[in-house]
Amino acid sequence: MTQLKQEFERKFPLQKYHFTIWPALIYPFRVDSESPFTSIMVSLGLSPMRGAVVSKKLTRRELAQQRQIFAGRRQQLEDFQRNLILDDQNRKLIWAVSGQGGVGKSTMLRRYRELCHGHHYVTALVDEYTPNSVLGVMGALAEQLEAAGHPLEGFTRRYRTYQQHQKQIEADPERPTGFAQAIGKGSGRVLNEVVKTLPGVAIVPALLGEDFIVDKSGELAAFVARKISNKDDVRLVLEPIKELTPLFIENLSALAEHHAIALYFDTYERTATYLDDWLREVLENKYGDLVPEVLVVIAGRDELGSAWLTELIAPLLERISLEPFTEDEARDFLTQQDIVDQKAVDLLLRLSGRLPLLLTALATNLPQNLDQLGDPTGTALIVF
Repeated sequence: MTQLKQEFERKFPLQKYHFTIWPALIYPFRVDSESPFTSIMVSLGLSPMRGAVVSKKLTRRELAQQRQIFAGRRQQLEDFQRNLILDDQNRKLIWAVSGQGGVGKSTMLRRYRELCHGHHYVTALVDEYTPNSVLGVMGALAEQLEAAGHPLEGFTRRYRTYQQHQKQIEADPERPTGFAQAIGKGSGRVLNEVVKTLPGVAIVPALLGEDFIVDKSGELAAFVARKISNKDDVRLVLEPIKELTPLFIENLSALAEHHAIALYFDTYERTATYLDDWLREVLENKYGDLVPEVLVVIAGRDELGSAWLTELIAPLLERISLEPFTEDEARDFLTQQDIVDQKAVDLLLRLSGRLPLLLTALATNLPQNLDQLGDPTGTALIVF
């Protein structure tokens, strides 16, 4: 990789230009709808802004290019599609795609999602641009499902109640220091003795339970209890993940009685810091039984850790490791792009490292004069 990066730096003098980072690519700040770079991104089904899916209808050529990326991925796609029609006893319910940046993980997820739509699945996808918390992820998934005509009514109602209380308390000048950081973390215990001493609050230990957590001798719990009269809402504000996740699972399972569901978690190398423990607990049924009609697909640079290999998860888990194209696959791909000049082929293979997305980007905007490959107006560079 060091050798490849040095080759990039030689061919693309970055100090001459202003660049910004897209999840796997670098491109100039100024990108308009007519620029060659925008054409490259659209041909990959991506937007130059934050890697979002482009709504523009693709041309036949662009569709062909997208499909050609998967010339060496046909087996993974066939395996996934075959899995969708298996019975509960044999179907894998968790798919984990891993591989280095630029290898095509997000594109693979989009293809998986298309396959699920073909089998009448209801789908939703979250990634690093979703609000970076468990609550934000649940809210985003519920919002997408609702937009598709399948609301999680019970969850959404309680989640909105939580948001209303949170805004009111955050705006209160009397709130305890560190309120915003403490709420929703689920990281301390309010002991029965503390609850009993809360002045002027009619809360009994049974309300919160022995496992309920808050730091600083119940200061936060006391404040919330003074501001909110409904005891169920007190619990909701103080432990939202614990209160909302079972409702989320219950609503998902109810929806799955009528429609199979697929939930996608992209760029997991970035979101795992706050999602990993929660998602594993969900899949281990610690918040309620998640029915087999809910498929979970995860994509990230890193393979899932050993903590995922539990008795309830491991038998249902399928791991997919995406690798760069082999040299033969890369050459076949370029041939399909009508690039047969040996000098051009060798240069593209060397510059791209045979990474599918970068190879596509370079091949799509290949200049007649190969020395112009250093022109940043039509070239994307991989970030290592």
